[in-house]
Amino acid sequence: MRNPTPKTLRFSSSLFFWAFLTSSGASAFGSRPPSPTPPSRPRPKPPSTKPPVQNPPSEGEGPDYFEVGRQIDSSYSRSELTRGRAPASHSTDSCVLDSETDTFIEGVGWGIEEAFTEAPQELDYIATSSWDPYDIYPTSSGHHVSLLSQPVCSATAESLRRNMSTTSRAANMPTSSTISRINTFSSRHNSLRAKAQKGDREALGDLKRHWAKFMGCLSYVESLSDPDVPRSDKLVREYAPSDYQRPRGVNFYYDVGQPIESALNIGLFQFSPGSSGNIQGCIRRWNKFHPTCQVSPRSNNDEMIRILGSSRQAFNSFCGSNAILNTFYIQANTDNSYRTDASNINSNGSMKQPKDRCVSLHVRTGRSYNHFGPFHNSTGSNLDKLMSCVVD
Repeated sequence: MRNPTPKTLRFSSSLFFWAFLTSSGASAFGSRPPSPTPPSRPRPKPPSTKPPVQNPPSEGEGPDYFEVGRQIDSSYSRSELTRGRAPASHSTDSCVLDSETDTFIEGVGWGIEEAFTEAPQELDYIATSSWDPYDIYPTSSGHHVSLLSQPVCSATAESLRRNMSTTSRAANMPTSSTISRINTFSSRHNSLRAKAQKGDREALGDLKRHWAKFMGCLSYVESLSDPDVPRSDKLVREYAPSDYQRPRGVNFYYDVGQPIESALNIGLFQFSPGSSGNIQGCIRRWNKFHPTCQVSPRSNNDEMIRILGSSRQAFNSFCGSNAILNTFYIQANTDNSYRTDASNINSNGSMKQPKDRCVSLHVRTGRSYNHFGPFHNSTGSNLDKLMSCVVD
């Protein structure tokens, strides 16, 4: 049986994280009073479970991400987020995660912690001095973003139709109940964010759990509903290096609707292994956060398959949260009103200052970069599935 007190996640970007907290007056942990820590108990072999948390987190301990994962697993009648996983299979796991951080949800939670550090986003690789698809060039000097930096825009059928459409594609509109769930999520984010920015440590912890549930639900919609089907192993035999063995839970999927360079998708948040593609920005951001645990920006496909398909999914989790910050960064910094929510446009046609803009998850690539199909209801039902998990 696991220790019933939540574990503290170790991560090497702590200097960034604590510098932010010091400047904002916030803290990473809840404000509830410390309580006695029960004695440690032997850890079982995977698959593993944790008992209900009987004591609140004491000072110096982070949010209980395992409990968030257990709630999500329960809603799917599965255990993909909370079952124990194999030992770290790549240095990107072992250099940033504690050896006991052996569940996917704890890795997802670590990725959430990283995304609470305000930083610019590495989007220069898709822009040049003469062409910038998101109208924010140079991208390295804009308003820094995190999962705390901006409010989330409220949604209406009209705003979603605008944001999820492009000049060539109309929106797949979600149901009215899904729009209501989107607003429940954004309202809770905005409420907790306002409290956290005033130094409420418990609200900050709740906000992290809020995002951990969102990302945990997203991992099910993206990959965890069927990670170990024969198709995954067939793709490994076809594309992976001979020394790679697919860990259980690490989904391989080939999307025939994508260009060949991005058709193979790997892991919790389904990234393609070409290092010169969309993953390049995450590699750069990772290397700035983790200078002693570098990923070569020129890694070949074999190495990127090992990294994206690692047993603990640290890099995949980091990039999942970072992909959300990419779209937040564009919406907060663009000087083109087409690429941000209409509520960020003043009545005289001017745009709000970056720090004052809300951001929307539900935009289609072409307006703002968006890695995740469920955010713009790409199948006509996957946004409904995501928000039902997140809010219900």
